Amino acid sequence: MDFKDTKIGLKKGESSSMCILGLVAVGDASTHEAAKNGGVTTIQTADYSYTNVLGIYQEYRTIVYGD
Repeated sequence: MDFKDTKIGLKKGESSSMCILGLVAVGDASTHEAAKNGGVTTIQTADYSYTNVLGIYQEYRTIVYGD
């Protein structure tokens, strides 16, 4: 597959959730929320990032691209 030819769309949306000590979690990292935040109606590509700091702090971020 030739990734340089992949169309990612003109708009970008992000959503995230975080968790502290595995006890308190807040946020919505769904693709639906990310699309809504970026005004994306047709998702063409989705990605995510995950951060974990010694199990104390965790963050999950969803990124969508589309039109």
